[in-house]
Amino acid sequence: MTSEIHVSDMRTFKTCRQRWDFSSLLRRGYAHEAPQKHLWLGSAIHDALEVFYTAGEHYRDPNNMIDVFESIVEEDFEEFELQDISKEAWSELDEFADLGRAMLEYYALWAASHDDFEVLAPEISLKVPLPDMYGKEVIYAGRADGLVKLNDEYWLLEHKTASRLPDMSTLFLDEQCIAYLWGCQIDERFKDTRPVGTIYNFLVKKAVTKPRVLKNGTLSRSKSQGTTYELYMQAIEEGGYDAEDYTEILGRLQDPKHSEQFIYRTKIKRSPEAVVTFATIFLATIGEMLDPNVVIYPTPSWWGCKYCPFRTPCSLVANGQDPEPLLRSTFQKRQPHRSRLQRRREEETQNGA
Repeated sequence: MTSEIHVSDMRTFKTCRQRWDFSSLLRRGYAHEAPQKHLWLGSAIHDALEVFYTAGEHYRDPNNMIDVFESIVEEDFEEFELQDISKEAWSELDEFADLGRAMLEYYALWAASHDDFEVLAPEISLKVPLPDMYGKEVIYAGRADGLVKLNDEYWLLEHKTASRLPDMSTLFLDEQCIAYLWGCQIDERFKDTRPVGTIYNFLVKKAVTKPRVLKNGTLSRSKSQGTTYELYMQAIEEGGYDAEDYTEILGRLQDPKHSEQFIYRTKIKRSPEAVVTFATIFLATIGEMLDPNVVIYPTPSWWGCKYCPFRTPCSLVANGQDPEPLLRSTFQKRQPHRSRLQRRREEETQNGA
């Protein structure tokens, strides 16, 4: 039987082996039934952006992207209704749906003047055979958010949603995207389009609002309002205002540092040496994961355990009890990850479309 290895699985293994043992498809393969709002929003936005950058009639069409997002929300909420979700959780999901819509609406407006690349593919799936380990056939599987061309170089595109921007220096340690680059160096499909690095596209989970209209009919010049240059100019044009009357605030909003609180894009190029170094560590870690004698133990931390869905079964293990009955009754078996659009394409293929 062929085993698929994902970087997310490797990261869980290195963070906490007990959680990895509960959740990995290589081990017990359990997932919590309740939807995780942050993961759900990130997935929905990724799928909407994939449609936004797909060549064809609706390429970079903001209205179609929002329609797709709305259909995703409707589809997922119908599934959530079959689960036992508290009123508080429903309220949070509704708020996140509104937030996601606002994020995408502004992204389309921002991208119109900031996208300087040619999209060659809105997503790429990688399946790279790895060396035989402990008699097992192993495949590295990954899915990047796009392949683009910029100034005669090829880059991977990676969309990220975040409550706040991370320390950018940590992106040089990002294992997920360097794994994609490594896979592209091996996969012959990319022999003429080998990517040199990653363009990170951060969408901050913060709603952007239109400028306020004051009682006297003018636009607010307040520094505290959560608007942007693009939205302010749009309000000026729609309201028939004179842009010269708003020179000061427009200059402030035009500062790149202002828009970066909502969307931040940066490029990181990887050297061949960096890719080789990652591959050496990656293969060594996979060897540990597939070792039939691998030792399982928790890695307790105040922050990590606070949000871990496996806290209760982990406590049972710590007290010498069997967690399996609880896992079977409270959790569901994890399915191999496929994006929503992947599933739809497979269904269309099966139906002869």
